Amino acid sequence: MDGNFLFLAEKYPALEKMGTLAEGYLYADPNACLYKMGSMAETMVNYIFIIDKLKPPSGSNNTQANKVKLLYNKGLFSDEINNIFYALRVNRNVAVHEGYDSFEKCVSLIEMAHTLAVWFMQVYVDMEFDPEPFSMPEDIRGNENYKKVLLENEKLAASLEKAEAAILAHEEKRQIHLDERKRRAENAANRIKLSEREVRFIIEEHLRSAGWETDVMNLRYSRGTRPEKGRNIAIAEWPTDLAVCNWGYADYALFVGLKLVGVVEVNADRRDVKAAIDNQCREYSMGIKEEHLTYAAGDWDGLKAPFLFAVNGRAFIRQTEDGGLWFKDARETANEAETIKGWLSPRKLSIMLKKSNTDKKPAGRTDAPE
Repeated sequence: MDGNFLFLAEKYPALEKMGTLAEGYLYADPNACLYKMGSMAETMVNYIFIIDKLKPPSGSNNTQANKVKLLYNKGLFSDEINNIFYALRVNRNVAVHEGYDSFEKCVSLIEMAHTLAVWFMQVYVDMEFDPEPFSMPEDIRGNENYKKVLLENEKLAASLEKAEAAILAHEEKRQIHLDERKRRAENAANRIKLSEREVRFIIEEHLRSAGWETDVMNLRYSRGTRPEKGRNIAIAEWPTDLAVCNWGYADYALFVGLKLVGVVEVNADRRDVKAAIDNQCREYSMGIKEEHLTYAAGDWDGLKAPFLFAVNGRAFIRQTEDGGLWFKDARETANEAETIKGWLSPRKLSIMLKKSNTDKKPAGRTDAPE
C-alpha cells in the first residue's frame, strides 16, 4: 500500500504506517480513518517530546491537548500547526466516543495530516525536504488481500511505534539546540500553503466551538439550507448580488434564528485579509438579494449584514497585518477592521446588535486555540 505518507517510511515507519492505514480505511471505514489520523498526530507529539528531551505535563495533566499547548507556548508550533493538531485531536475524540464517521471530513483531515507530516519531516529530518503534492487516496477495497494487508499494517504500526520510541529515548542528548529547532519549525511553518479545503475545515471547527452550526458540504444554500427559528447557522455559499458585477456568494452567511447578522469571506490564497473586509465583505452585505431582505438585521447605509469577517487560515503577522481573523462592525463607516481572538458566538453578536456600535471595545489579535 503506497500513498501520501510513504516519505516517512525510512526515518519514522510507524508514522508512515498510521498515515497509510488512515488512507486504507478512508472508503471502507471512515470512523477508523479518523481514529488512525488522531493516533498518528498523538504519536508525533510524543516523538517530539522524546527527541527534544522535553518534560511532558505530569499526572492527569499529561494529555494530548496539554502537550500540544506546551509545545505551542515554547514556540515549536505555529498557529497553523496548532490548528491541525487541534482538528485531528477533536475529530479522533468524536470518532472514539460518539462513533462518528464522515467521508468528507476524512478527506480534509488526511490532507491536513499530510501537511503536518511534511512539516515534521522538514523540522526533524531534512530542512530541504520537498514533497510531492497531496493527491486523493486510491480506493483499494477491490485489491486482493485488502483486509489482510490492513491487519498486517496495524500490527506493524503498533510494534514500530514502541521500537521507535525506545530508540529515540536512548539518545543521550538533543539532536540540535531548542532555539535551532524553533527556527526550523518557523521556517517550515512559513512554507505551508493550506488548501481551500483545509482552511474551510479549520474555520468550521472553530465556528462550531463558538456555537455555530456549520458544514460546507451539507449546510449550504444550494442544498436547500435556509435560516430557521431557534438555530444559529453559518450557511455556506449564500448568493448575493454584488453591486459591481451582479454575481457571487458569501462564503458563509451567519444567521441567528431568522436574522442575518454577518457575512464571512474565506480565501486561502489572499495575503491582505484586512482589505477583504471593505471589499468583498462590504459588497456581500450591500448585495443581499431582494428575496432575502426579510432576513436582514437592519439597514445601515445600504448594508444589510452588520458584522463582517475575513480570514485566510494563516497566523496573524503584526508587521504586515497578514493573516488572522479580521472583524468589523460595519454599522458605522468610521469603525476600523481589527483582528479578534476567536469567532464571536451567536449570543455575542446578538448582544452587540442590540447595543450602540460605539459601545464595543477592541478584541485584540487572533490567538490559536487550546
